[in-house]
Amino acid sequence: GFAGSGSNDDEAYAGGEGCIGEAEAHAGPFGVGVQGPGAEGNFRIGNKGLKVDSGANVASGKVQVGPVKVGAGVGIKGALRAGYGGVGAIVPGVGGAVVAKDGLELAVGLFNFKIGW
Repeated sequence: GFAGSGSNDDEAYAGGEGCIGEAEAHAGPFGVGVQGPGAEGNFRIGNKGLKVDSGANVASGKVQVGPVKVGAGVGIKGALRAGYGGVGAIVPGVGGAVVAKDGLELAVGLFNFKIGW
């Protein structure tokens, strides 16, 4: 995992993440991955907007076919995005959606889904 904070001319940021176990495998354009229990927290604010991600993950998995990545997980997820190429909100334990230029993230209760490209 990592942790860090700082600022530059156009934004302030802080964040960290860590997990107990992670495995990933790729063969050509195909890939699969699983991740064990972990937590994350990231905060960015600047002239590009506001981006907040937080959560505690029990387990998650992902599949990649070429440039498209699809993932699903069980845990508590929270997010708020206004700028940084996206917009939306996810309320921890309730749900919501974030739509971004590089993908879509949905959460319903303790289940969360991510589609990226």
